[in-house]
Amino acid sequence: MADSADDTTPTVLDEEAMPVIEVPVPVAPPPLPTMSQSMPFMERPAALTGAIAGDVGFDPLGFAKSESDLMNYREAEVKHARLAMLAAAGWPLSEVFDRKIATALNLAPAVDANDRAPSLLNGGLGKVSPLYWVACLGLAAAVDFYGIQKSKENNPDYFPGNLGFDPFGVYPKDKDGQERMQLAEIKNGRLAMIAIFAFAVQEAVSKVGVVDETPLFFFPIAKTLHDYTNSGYIIIRELEEERKKERKKERKISPLYWVGCLGLAAAVDFYGIQKSKENNPDYFPGNLGFDPFGVYPKDKDGQEQMQLAEIKNGRLAMIAIFAFAVQEAVSKVGVVDETPLFFFPIAKTLHDYTNSGYILH
Repeated sequence: MADSADDTTPTVLDEEAMPVIEVPVPVAPPPLPTMSQSMPFMERPAALTGAIAGDVGFDPLGFAKSESDLMNYREAEVKHARLAMLAAAGWPLSEVFDRKIATALNLAPAVDANDRAPSLLNGGLGKVSPLYWVACLGLAAAVDFYGIQKSKENNPDYFPGNLGFDPFGVYPKDKDGQERMQLAEIKNGRLAMIAIFAFAVQEAVSKVGVVDETPLFFFPIAKTLHDYTNSGYIIIRELEEERKKERKKERKISPLYWVGCLGLAAAVDFYGIQKSKENNPDYFPGNLGFDPFGVYPKDKDGQEQMQLAEIKNGRLAMIAIFAFAVQEAVSKVGVVDETPLFFFPIAKTLHDYTNSGYILH
């Protein structure tokens, strides 16, 4: 009894009674791709890590040498994007309403006789009051100065273009929503910059305002069709007879063409079969090793992206070819004539459709 009373052997607790503390293991971020997402045949620039909205590794000339350079270029891009979005809406609106507003106020319109807005290529900037330019430059300088001050506050929530301007409270509160809106802004801004450049070049070359070149986007369709069908053209039914005569003279395809096509297809198919039998671990269906321009990526992610893009576009093309054949067999009209807006100038298309077989007085 004395021995049992003096026993100091430690008691082992039941395993179920011992608490188990799980330490969270941090998940390592996925490795950055080696190749550029936008240009899979080029390596991703080191500074473009995908951390900012719209970063798809596009910097073929290597402007962004560091993160600091990248932030400066993004600040400039966002400013130009926002200005371009305003201009892309304001340019055609000015061509639609300038003459009407000027007439109502007994002023000379700023647009020219062809409804072209004043620009460096179109001319006419002298019609705009110098006070307007002073106001624009003053406002732009004030916004730019404010943005520079915001960028120097070392606010962890700051990102290029974040001026804290959201009077209607549309900016999301959650991180995912914020990233989506930032991406939408930069994508629409880039498209707007391309559009403004296209407006300027189009008007300089065609000598016609954007709204008159593509009136279906800016005027009621009834007015547009009326203007085009009454634009001084007289088309007679003899046009259809001439087209029928031209179709009869269409050149037929030589049998040698089909022999050449079948021979080439057979040679490529035979080569592909031989490649598939080489037991090459890098082989996959369709890998013929044909890459004369070196556009096939070197990294696995880039290769998978290109393979996915190829098969998706191929499936869409197979559907399109089948649709072309069925459409022409049923409608007896060529694909380009069935959907001319995709293949011919819009002015010619509207003129042909609205004057096909009619005599206008």
